[in-house]
Amino acid sequence: MVALLQGLGRDIVKGIVACDEVGALAERHGYARISLKQGKFLTRLVHWSSAQPQGLASTSQNQTVALSLGSVIGTCLPSMFIFFPYKDDNEAKSFPILTGILIAANLWVFFAWQLPLDAHGHAAYFSSFAFLPVTFFNQFAYEDTGQVIWEWFTVFTSMFSHGGIAHVLGNMLFLYLYGDNVEDAMGKVRFIIFYLTCGLMAAMAQGLVNPESNVPMVGASGAISGVIASYLLLYPRANVRVFYWVFIFLGVIFVPAYLVLGLWVFQQILAFPDSMAEAGGVAVAAHLGGFATGLVLTPLFKKKNAKLFQRGRTRAFSRHARRIR
Repeated sequence: MVALLQGLGRDIVKGIVACDEVGALAERHGYARISLKQGKFLTRLVHWSSAQPQGLASTSQNQTVALSLGSVIGTCLPSMFIFFPYKDDNEAKSFPILTGILIAANLWVFFAWQLPLDAHGHAAYFSSFAFLPVTFFNQFAYEDTGQVIWEWFTVFTSMFSHGGIAHVLGNMLFLYLYGDNVEDAMGKVRFIIFYLTCGLMAAMAQGLVNPESNVPMVGASGAISGVIASYLLLYPRANVRVFYWVFIFLGVIFVPAYLVLGLWVFQQILAFPDSMAEAGGVAVAAHLGGFATGLVLTPLFKKKNAKLFQRGRTRAFSRHARRIR
């Protein structure tokens, strides 16, 4: 989800930590600057301190794989247990145009812009488009108006940037699962405002936890956390199709959304204290900030005929879609 990029800051690039997938960027030699002048983007000056470029390192360099939304997408305990939600029984009444556009935009940015980059390009990209608390909250010290504008712009560019394939696909799966119904309940215009506002407040929440942090953030999970909150308020008893594999048993079962997504919320609350002490990893404060924003805004943004706490359409804990009569 929202990813923290370890050590990539205004001064020295030390590593990259992506939300659902963690990696480290070895220190590089040189400078990268993208200027707003003459139509180009202005961003932070990035200093690579090492003389020998080494590229992207593995997650073994004092990094751990961090799961956020991905922890609910699939939980695996050494080939003994897999829990993978992939569809709900709650069909949208109208075609989710904006949800589709958001998914397409995130995938396009990652596969067309980010994936082809080499290590130097990745460092320059993240230093340019990730949300960086220390520079954002010090923006009023800048004399250049363009720098101030760019710091605010990175709040939104960071929502469409990701740290790896698993990161972007995991986030987009959750947006696909729950975004269509929330868009349906709010309408197109209100939904996109709601989505971006949740992402904005998620970034602010993470930044306020440590405003002097030089650990940039990328990922759509702050905004998607708001979508999750809205879905829980609107359709708590909707059933989610979950593929499970427990030892030698495997199959599909319908699980209520309040359990599937409630588990994720519970995980975030438990993970929050530890995340405060980490230099990088999962931006739990952003998840909780986006989620809280979604809870507050949903009653205000939903259509008048969209009811909160709607009943489920199928029976829970069954292996087939059995309609409730």
